[in-house]
Amino acid sequence: GQQRLTSLWISLYGSYTLEKGKNEMYLYLNLDAPNKNSNDSEDDSINSTASYYNFRFMTDSTFKNCIANGEHWIRVSDAYAQNFKAISYILSNQLAENEFAKETLEKLLRVFEDENIINAYEIRGKDLDHVLNIFVRTNSGGKPLSKGDLLLSVITVNWAGSNNVNAREYVQDIVNKVAKYGYKVDKDWVLSCILYILDKDIKLTASNFDQSTASEIFNKKDEIANSIEAVCKLLNRYGMLERGLTSKLALLPIVYHIFKFNLSKNVKKDFVNGQKQSVDTGIYADMRTWLFRTISTSFFTSGTNEKLKKIQDVQKLHADKDNYPLSAIIATDSSLSISDKEISEYMRIEKKASFPILNIIYSSTDVTCYLEPAKGYDVDHVHAAKNFSGSNDKRYDTIPNLQLLGYDENRSKNDMSLSAWWNGKSPTEKTKYLQPANFSTDIRDFDTFFKDREQMFSEILKKNLGV
Repeated sequence: GQQRLTSLWISLYGSYTLEKGKNEMYLYLNLDAPNKNSNDSEDDSINSTASYYNFRFMTDSTFKNCIANGEHWIRVSDAYAQNFKAISYILSNQLAENEFAKETLEKLLRVFEDENIINAYEIRGKDLDHVLNIFVRTNSGGKPLSKGDLLLSVITVNWAGSNNVNAREYVQDIVNKVAKYGYKVDKDWVLSCILYILDKDIKLTASNFDQSTASEIFNKKDEIANSIEAVCKLLNRYGMLERGLTSKLALLPIVYHIFKFNLSKNVKKDFVNGQKQSVDTGIYADMRTWLFRTISTSFFTSGTNEKLKKIQDVQKLHADKDNYPLSAIIATDSSLSISDKEISEYMRIEKKASFPILNIIYSSTDVTCYLEPAKGYDVDHVHAAKNFSGSNDKRYDTIPNLQLLGYDENRSKNDMSLSAWWNGKSPTEKTKYLQPANFSTDIRDFDTFFKDREQMFSEILKKNLGV
């Protein structure tokens, strides 16, 4: 807002220069005619006004050259001088016969002196959330600032005197740490996560970040940051990719459990008692099932606050370090239930919407197909789409004929026949592609391939989704 007011002030009353003390420029308006490239008439849109009238910043020397060429320009600041009279200006500059000049000059004076072009109303009361909401809306055309950005200022004020710890820098540091694991979150997500694990209402309002809550966040800031980072480590072990993680809100209940029972150090350990830490049993497996169910059912597409409140209540009721309350959480909402019918429907998903389900399938730890979140992946047709050109058989574009390939590998595969690509893989490499036993690259065997792979993927999904 301050930048806009400053720009307006410079245009109406001031000047600017690209180099201090040199070539000072003022805003001028041409009174000869509309812009050559504009429409014949002006409408009410801002873009139309900007193109219809010819405004230009010029130095004194450029202005004098224009006048010498017979052009008529008026310095905008002159029009707002106290002793300025439009009629006298028109007559003295031989513009009496120029209707455009008279109408333009009249509008220039009227638009700031008579028309109420700035809408304002008084806010009564001291509701900070009301003020923040208005600021977010009115600032939408400037540098994007979320509600979280503004609330961080409130938290920082409440942290004043706490060894100069800045809440904005603290939250941004969490965002940056998450990014190092291959995932993207914003400040709003971090603040919602903090409220959730502190058993607060997750709505981003100033009242939810009062001095008491701000103090609690400050006192637990290290544990909070470590718990969020631990979940990212867990996601890496799951083989979860950013593109497959369709709702970050699903992570909140997982962060909650890790935070409440101070499990972040254990989660971050790659080895326990000399053995590589497994995510196939215990709480880590249940957390994975919860995450995969929310993704496959698109659970958080609506009613997010209400759903999270129910889950939060369940986690309070079933607080147990060694048990993640998966069954109790699933029981809170019927949409989390998955049957054989849903598994069959997942097999009909087309390529354009297939990434999340394929991510779940390829995250299976029963095979050596560990996905690396730091890498990029494409969805690829096993049997190429060109083999089905002109055919009514659309199965080629559904889950059983799709696979996840790294960017580079997918591009190299496109230049090869399927048989050449497949035969170039070692027996160990082939296991990660999740192809059925005795996989045939011959398009004539597509029916058998499709049926076998559909069965294979269905079984993997049932396991990973806990069906």
